Amino acid sequence: FVERYTPAVREFLRLNRGDVDDGELDDLTQDVFVKLVEVLRQERYDPRKAKFRTYLSTLMRNLLVDRWRERRREPSPELRREGASGTESEAVDATADPRASVDAAWRVAVRRAAIRHVLTVSMLASESKAIYSAYALRGEDIGTVATRFGVTRNTVSKIKMRVDRMVAAVEESYLE
Repeated sequence: FVERYTPAVREFLRLNRGDVDDGELDDLTQDVFVKLVEVLRQERYDPRKAKFRTYLSTLMRNLLVDRWRERRREPSPELRREGASGTESEAVDATADPRASVDAAWRVAVRRAAIRHVLTVSMLASESKAIYSAYALRGEDIGTVATRFGVTRNTVSKIKMRVDRMVAAVEESYLE
């Protein structure tokens, strides 16, 4: 379970907390799974009320909101050195809504994790992976990609459709 969901959880956390280093990202990811184990042990998750993905994204959102609130309460290192409370400098942040785009960010995180999975773990030929990356991910012109790889435009389109189906299948497994 952890192996399956870690890429999507990390990507979700990275999207919502872009200022984190890998160490903090590892800690946040671990916190998500620890919290999830607590919830499952206490039988607080009810699949009749919500899909698992909804519950997991809510759990992550709440964890991030809690972290956001903790940071908001802590004075910055500069203010701590000066002995100030930090409330004045953080008044602008107090109005920000950390929940605004959490669900959309989860879907983006799942999509990125699924693409990464397909491009690194699948049995696709390396040329197909390169063609997909150039055309679908970097947005290069289909004709330019076809010429560079010595294939037809139709082949580029077929590769994109095939990889998109693979990505969708992996995404669906995360979102079940």
